[in-house]
Amino acid sequence: FADDEPFVLSVARLNLDGVVKADGFGYGTDASCQGEGPGGGWGICSSTDPSNGGAHGGDGGYFDPPGNGPALPYGSITEPVTLGSGGGGLSLAGPGGGAIKIIATEEIALNGTITSDGYGGGSSYPSYPSGGGAGGSIWLIAPLISGNGNISVAGGRSLFGADGSGGRMSIDTPQLSS
Repeated sequence: FADDEPFVLSVARLNLDGVVKADGFGYGTDASCQGEGPGGGWGICSSTDPSNGGAHGGDGGYFDPPGNGPALPYGSITEPVTLGSGGGGLSLAGPGGGAIKIIATEEIALNGTITSDGYGGGSSYPSYPSGGGAGGSIWLIAPLISGNGNISVAGGRSLFGADGSGGRMSIDTPQLSS
C-alpha cells in the first residue's frame, strides 16, 4: 500500500476460493501515541488511562475523560479506497485495515473470503490500554458478482482501550447471484 493507495486488481474474471487479506495494512500509531490517518485515535503514552480507537466508516470508540471525543468518519461510501486509521496508545495500539479494489470486466465469483479488518488494541494490563484500529476499504466492481463468500471490514477490538470503527465497502454490480 504505497503512498496510502489501495491494492487494485483488474481482471476479466476472478474465481476466488481462497483468502485475500489486507488486515492491519492501514495507518498505524505515531511516536507520540496518536493514531495516524484522518481518523486516528487519541492516545496516552504514559498512563493507565485508556486510549481511543481509530475511525473510518463510523466514529472511533472513545473514553471521556481523558479522551478528546471520538475520531470522526471519513472516506467515500460509494467508492471506498481509503485506509483505516490507527488506534491511539503505546506500542500495542491496533493499526487500521488496508484498501482493496477489485475490477472484473466479466464476473467476480466469490466463494472465499476478502478482509480488510483493523487489528485490536492490546495492553500490558493494567498499564497502557491501547485503542483498536479501524476497518479498511473493499470495493468490488463487476457486471456479475456470484458466490457465497465473505467480506469483512471490521474494526479492531481492544482489551482495555476503545474499539476501532468498522470500515467501508461497496459492491458495485447490476447483478448478484448466489
